[in-house]
Amino acid sequence: MWFPVTDIIMEEPISLLLRPFLVLSGDYFIFTFQTHLYLTVMEYIIHNEGPRSFVEITDHSFILESEQDALDLASLSVENGTSCLLLNKWNLDDKFFDLRTGLAGASLQKFSNYRISFAAVVPEGKIKGRFGEMALESNRGNQFRFFSKKDEAVEWINACKPIL
Repeated sequence: MWFPVTDIIMEEPISLLLRPFLVLSGDYFIFTFQTHLYLTVMEYIIHNEGPRSFVEITDHSFILESEQDALDLASLSVENGTSCLLLNKWNLDDKFFDLRTGLAGASLQKFSNYRISFAAVVPEGKIKGRFGEMALESNRGNQFRFFSKKDEAVEWINACKPIL
């Protein structure tokens, strides 16, 4: 699919995943690679108004539903010269709030590895059970926070210290 340049305000981070395959052919072993091309296209805004710049994902169609999506978000932040990320409630899949899926843990680990401060605006009804306990614990730190209002999230991003 081709996108006219005038219609998009987004990045297109591309990553290749190489998977080795061993094929038996007669008396020879043939070692091949299968390539997969993942293309993530999302709308975002870079905020520079406060003391710290941050990336806000504004695309209602982008949903954080895999580790690859978390890696794409970390890449997007780094590519734009910021270490802060804001996700809105529509960007988080229901799997994110179910800790048994491992999506929240894997995503937060990716952000931690790339030293990305992460703020998420989450509906209050979603912060319950085991996820609520994890959110309460992470809200005590300086790297990940969950908020019910976007204004609070932006205020925290502007006040937090860079992760070294």
